[in-house]
Amino acid sequence: MITDLHALPPGPIALYGFGAVGRFVFDAIQRDRSDLSITCIIDDGKAGEFHAGIPIYSVEQAIDRRSMFERILVAGLAWRTMTRKLDSLGFTKYEPIDLLRGPAPTDVVEVPLASGSMRLATPNQLSAIVAKRFFAIEPDTIRWIESFTVGSCFYDVGASNGLFALFGAITRDCVIVAFEPDALNFGLLSKNRLLNHDSLKRPFITLQVALSDRPGLVDLVSPDLPYEGAHGKFTGAEQRVGLVNRGVLYSQPCLAESLGALIERHDLPRPDYLKIDVDGAEFSVLDGARTLLEAGHVREVLIETEDRMESRLTRFMRGCGYKLQANHKIQEMVGGAVEGVSNYLYRHL
Repeated sequence: MITDLHALPPGPIALYGFGAVGRFVFDAIQRDRSDLSITCIIDDGKAGEFHAGIPIYSVEQAIDRRSMFERILVAGLAWRTMTRKLDSLGFTKYEPIDLLRGPAPTDVVEVPLASGSMRLATPNQLSAIVAKRFFAIEPDTIRWIESFTVGSCFYDVGASNGLFALFGAITRDCVIVAFEPDALNFGLLSKNRLLNHDSLKRPFITLQVALSDRPGLVDLVSPDLPYEGAHGKFTGAEQRVGLVNRGVLYSQPCLAESLGALIERHDLPRPDYLKIDVDGAEFSVLDGARTLLEAGHVREVLIETEDRMESRLTRFMRGCGYKLQANHKIQEMVGGAVEGVSNYLYRHL
């Protein structure tokens, strides 16, 4: 796995995979390695197109164009599946690349806020980019948090490294309950909480628990070895077929519980605002919070889901007494719009 462009010898290359990660690698090569010539891009879904004057071919079309490049750089979360396809077609000179795994230039990035700042640990390039692009990734989510009543309670389900939970705690003086089952991301969340402890005036509770519709054990899985701040981990839920189809390399068993049961059993503060970002498990989380929602304790709920699931989601939320207020597009962490996925905002009637 290449994590540093300087490890590559000069010469003509093909870039295989042109999603968000592939575009990030492309831009990095154009910016930092003028001696690496990208002669073509390989991407089955974009074959026939051009990017910056460079042709895009399918993998099969690339077979007859091997003279154009000396090696293939394979970029994307599904790189293992992609390399197996290259093997089956007789390609031998290829290398997976993930520049986001590489070390960040600094250990901590300070994000300036309207009043004060937010400090974020940056163990890799991805976390550094996310910290620097904080206001660009989900600007509507930031505006939503800025609308919170000061001193209210904010639940962040799928909190990752705690960006939005910390923003709510620092800027709106919120009581925070943040759920993050992934071990690496939970460690980063805990570190970020510690880095900002002097700015946290109210309780900031972090729980390494997966929320579901019932208690039990669930497997958090990934098609690649995970690292801090990375997404792409899922529980096999049906509504993220694209993730499930990438296969499984890594699996982490997680304790799961319903949100309603956790609040009652442990006397947690009741949420005024609820954010759910769980990569395909949103309906399991909502089923486990149904009683809480039906009681009208939560003023507003922001849920990330695939756009094709919106009608099902709106029916569920309407049955709990909520009306759809808005849908917000999301930016990839490294730039470019996320396709087919949005945040949907619901308000209690």
